[in-house]
Amino acid sequence: MEDVKVSIIIPVYNVQKYLRQCLDSVTNQTLKEIQIICVNDGSTDGSLDILEEYAQKDDRILVVNQENSGCAVARKTGLKHSTGEYIEFVDSDDWLELDALEKTYNNAISNHSDLVLFPISRYNDRENKYFNSGSTVENYFDDPTIDYNNFTFQIKDIKPFLLNSSFSVWFKLYKSDFIKGYDDFYFPRNMNFEDVPFHVQIMIRATKISFCPGKIYNYRTSNMDSITNSVYVKEKIFDIFEVINHVEKILIENDLREEYNFEFIRFKINQLGYWFQQSDERFKEELFLRIKKEFEALKLSDEDVDRLNHRLRNIYLHVSATNTLGEMVLFEEKLDLEEQLKQQKRQYTVQIKDMNQNFKNKFNEQRINLENTRANYEERILNQKKSHEKVTEHNLKRIENLQIAQSKNITAIKSLENDLNQIKTELKKILNTKPYRFAYFLHRFSHEFVKGDMTNKTDFIRWSLAQITGKKSDNEIKYNPLGKLIK
Repeated sequence: MEDVKVSIIIPVYNVQKYLRQCLDSVTNQTLKEIQIICVNDGSTDGSLDILEEYAQKDDRILVVNQENSGCAVARKTGLKHSTGEYIEFVDSDDWLELDALEKTYNNAISNHSDLVLFPISRYNDRENKYFNSGSTVENYFDDPTIDYNNFTFQIKDIKPFLLNSSFSVWFKLYKSDFIKGYDDFYFPRNMNFEDVPFHVQIMIRATKISFCPGKIYNYRTSNMDSITNSVYVKEKIFDIFEVINHVEKILIENDLREEYNFEFIRFKINQLGYWFQQSDERFKEELFLRIKKEFEALKLSDEDVDRLNHRLRNIYLHVSATNTLGEMVLFEEKLDLEEQLKQQKRQYTVQIKDMNQNFKNKFNEQRINLENTRANYEERILNQKKSHEKVTEHNLKRIENLQIAQSKNITAIKSLENDLNQIKTELKKILNTKPYRFAYFLHRFSHEFVKGDMTNKTDFIRWSLAQITGKKSDNEIKYNPLGKLIK
C-alpha cells in the first residue's frame, strides 16, 4: 500500500443496521490514500459478515477481531495497527461526508497541525432531521475574514472549549506522531465516558490546533443501542464520578486547576446534572446522594453561584436545598407551581394591559368618529345654509325682477288701454261716417291680432292706432301690407 495519509479507526459492535452507510461513506472518500481499520468488538449480529464483504472488495480495509472489551480498548487496538500520517476515529453508526478527509487532511498539512477540529451535524433518522451542532471554534473567533487553512491556535485561545463543549473523539483529526507520543491517553477496560479525559488531555497538549469549517461528520443521535445511549439505563452511569475526578487530576498535573476553576465548576455541575436527568429511575436516589456530596465539596460562594447560567444555577440550588430525591422532587414541583403562578400573573398583567389599551383605542376611535361625524354635520349645515342663502337671494332677485316686469306690464297695459280707447273712439267716428270701412277694418284687425306673441300684438295695436289716427309708427315697414289694406 502506498503512503497512507489518514488511518480511519472504526470500533464495531452490533451495528449491522447502520454499518453499510458508514463503510460506504469511508470507502468512497475523495482522498484515496487512506487505511480503514475496523475493530470488531465481539459483535453477535451480522456486523462481521458485512466487514468481511467490504474487505474483500477494498484492500484498504483491515478487519481486526477481539473479544468484547468496549470502545476505548477497540480504539487502542486500532491505533496499534494504524500507519497513517493522521488518525480519524469514526463511530460505526455515523458517517462522513465524501470530501471530509480531503478537507481535514489538507487543512492539517497547510497548518502543520497536531489537531484539526471540525463541526458535527447531528442527525435524527426517526424524524429525518439535522440539528445544530452547538458550540464550534468559529463562535470563539467570530471573524469571517479568517483563512482557516492558514490559522492555528491553542486551548488558551478558546478556554471554555476545554471543559464545556463536545468531548467526542470523532470530531477531531489527530497527527499520528502527536497522539502516539504519549502513553497515558488510554483508559481501563469497560469504562464509559472515556472520551472526556482523552479530550482534555489532547487539547491541553496540542501546540498547534486548527479548525476546518463546513459539513464533515454526521452523528446519529437516535440509535439507542449505541454505547453513549446505552449508559442511560446501566450501572455504568456511575463512571461519570470517576471521569470527573480524572479530569480534575489532569488539570492539577498540568498546573491548570486554579486557572480553570470556574470552567471546572461548570463542567462538574453540567455533567452530573445532565446524566442524572438521563439515568434510569432505579439509580436516581443513589445518584442524587452522591451528587449532593460532590456539590457540597465544591463550597461555592454566592458570587460563584451567580456566575452560573440559569440552568446550572438551578441544578446546584435544587440539590443543595434538599436532602433526599423525594424532597428535591417536591421542591422542584413547588418551584414549578410558583413559576406557573408568576407566569400566569405576567400573562394576566399583559392581558389587563392589552385590555386597557384596547379600551383606550376603541374609546379614541369612537371619539374620533364622533368628532368626524359632528364636523361632517356642521359642514353639511353650513353648506345647506349657504345653499339656502343662494336660493333665497336668487328668489328675491326673481321677485324684484317680477315686480319690475309687473310694473312695466301695468304701464304697458295702461298705455294699451289708452290706445284701444283711442281706436274705439276713432272706430266710432268711422262707423258713423263709413260703415263699410269699419267692417273691413274690424275684420282685418281681428284676423291680424290673433297672430304672434304679446309683443307683436302690442306693436300691432300701436301700429293700428297710428294708421287710424294718421300718426307715424315705428312699425310702418313691418305692417305696411296691412296698412295699405286698411288705407
